[in-house]
Amino acid sequence: MKIKIDYTLPLLETIAEKDLRDAESKILLSHIQHSFTYAGTLPETNNSLFVNYVLNPRIANEKQIDYKPFLQNAFGLEFITNVKQDIFYLVNWIQSEININDKANYYNVPITARGVYELMVSDSYSRDLFFVAACRSFGIPSRLEPATKVPQYFTDNWIDVDFGKKSMDSNKITSGAIKLKNSSENENAPLYYVHYTLSKYENGKYNTLDYGWDTPFNEMPEEIVLEAGNYLLITGNRQPDGSVLTAMQFFSLKENETKEIKLQIRKNAQPLVPLAEFVIPKTVVSFENKSITLNENEITILGWIDAGKEPTKHTLKDIGSISSAFDLLNCKIYLLGSNENLSNSIISNYSLPISTVLINDQNLELLKSFKPENIDFPLFVVVKNNEIFYISEGYQIGIGEQLIKTINKLE
Repeated sequence: MKIKIDYTLPLLETIAEKDLRDAESKILLSHIQHSFTYAGTLPETNNSLFVNYVLNPRIANEKQIDYKPFLQNAFGLEFITNVKQDIFYLVNWIQSEININDKANYYNVPITARGVYELMVSDSYSRDLFFVAACRSFGIPSRLEPATKVPQYFTDNWIDVDFGKKSMDSNKITSGAIKLKNSSENENAPLYYVHYTLSKYENGKYNTLDYGWDTPFNEMPEEIVLEAGNYLLITGNRQPDGSVLTAMQFFSLKENETKEIKLQIRKNAQPLVPLAEFVIPKTVVSFENKSITLNENEITILGWIDAGKEPTKHTLKDIGSISSAFDLLNCKIYLLGSNENLSNSIISNYSLPISTVLINDQNLELLKSFKPENIDFPLFVVVKNNEIFYISEGYQIGIGEQLIKTINKLE
């Protein structure tokens, strides 16, 4: 079959950023070539559904292989035709032919679709991945539900397949919905997994629903459809010392109920106290050898970096990811180091705030004036009136957010 070149860019646009770096070209080309075999008119009638849930080789966190031609040849035309007429033909085959062993896969590494078929033994999670891979190989849109990871196939809507754990009739699944409302008192726009998570109570424990790491609040569904049951909303606010202010909100959701849940993150009510004295120099020399005048009364961020090392790279990436929030603040960001460790590309490469300026601290004389030894890069301080109110040495999770919180309290 001739490769559908027109679908090369759609495939590259829909796969994960990691796959753009790691996936082998021959595997991606195989998925383009073999996704049309049983897709019928789907690419024309619902192109988005086809690209995301048939063409897309990535299901979850499994190893990428070219499973489509293998499964198409292994099952054959007659079997695939029966499945396309009745999905239970595949479900019943999996239940009768695949032995489930949830103990042997000690590290829970997903088994590939080909591996499941050849072994006829699988853990439950790999079995679910196999179902999705088989459906996509047969031209049937399929996925793991983003939050619950329950396997689903698409007809007129997404239908759960739970292999006997629940009713297969989607009409019998009782559901409701919640509307998360962001509190106006929250200091930053909440991110899923960073500031809050939602969990469902099942089998004696709360299981976290997966809405993606770092998903911004404004990208969450306005109305989240959930099965009726008991839920837990946990919020967290990481502090400069590494502690976390948390809150738990338990609630139940009834069938056909729509409930509004307020998302409010705990704030640290303690006032900032000076941690050390630091006399800001009246002038510094920029990376371009220009003299810059500093104002001791202004809020200033000083960050000594070693641009070639991973801790600094992670820190700059963290700050750059929320540069728009820094741009709203009345403060300057000075990144310091010896000229040989700086380059103009740092600001653009990490999309740093517009107020960022590179400063030449030759031989780190300014840094050594208050920390003469045992320096762990990067080192960031927030200074006002010649006093340090925040200090971070080495990579700290969420340093960008911590800097913003400190500045907001000083303003």
